[in-house]
Amino acid sequence: MKLCIQARSLLLDRGQSVAVPAARGTRLEVVRGRVWLTQEGDREDYFVAPGETFDIARNGTTVLHALELTEVRFDERAARRSLVARGWSVLSALAHHLAALDMHRALRGVYRF
Repeated sequence: MKLCIQARSLLLDRGQSVAVPAARGTRLEVVRGRVWLTQEGDREDYFVAPGETFDIARNGTTVLHALELTEVRFDERAARRSLVARGWSVLSALAHHLAALDMHRALRGVYRF
């Protein structure tokens, strides 16, 4: 995934909108101001305030709309690192669940519940 916007940050005037195509895996951080955003194919709309981040999860166009003078930073690597960490967390929980299930089956075989 490559951002079509060359800048790492944007300064948007109140009421200004920008379309960011194919930004899946990019973390957006609002430095100041507030932004409303929507992602192509997502029924939800999101509001991001100063200091908050949002990980763009869709390949389609993401539209940002500044509710006031807003500075937004983009980091393609941060969202990927976060996604990998979440993936390992899910795999770890699954492995733990499967190990417990296997132990339960082993005990059933030994003790004939």
